[in-house]
Amino acid sequence: VIQLAGNLPQHSKHERFILVDTFQKNGQSLLDHADQSLIQRWIERADDADCHLRVAGSLKEKQVIKLSRLPVEAVGVRGAVCGANRRSAVCEQKLSRLLAAMSAATTPSRAPDV
Repeated sequence: VIQLAGNLPQHSKHERFILVDTFQKNGQSLLDHADQSLIQRWIERADDADCHLRVAGSLKEKQVIKLSRLPVEAVGVRGAVCGANRRSAVCEQKLSRLLAAMSAATTPSRAPDV
């Protein structure tokens, strides 16, 4: 997929992005299917292909913090910051706690977008 994305024509105003996410929402997260070293290799391959890699997939706060230590540009966090479940509204307290934890775990220049 990364190689295919890298072969797509790139227009001057548009960049190429790849989102790695889980398809089934069955309680397993992205990190249940791919460890940090594999995700690091995806990031490197995406860089080589001049693409931007984004990750998501039923991630909880601790997993988001782990991923934020990698040079990933953005992490999808809906489940980690919603109220009762992933379809609930964003919980301001959970979002604030996650941002504070990510800030403590990463240097400002490396913190991914949330």
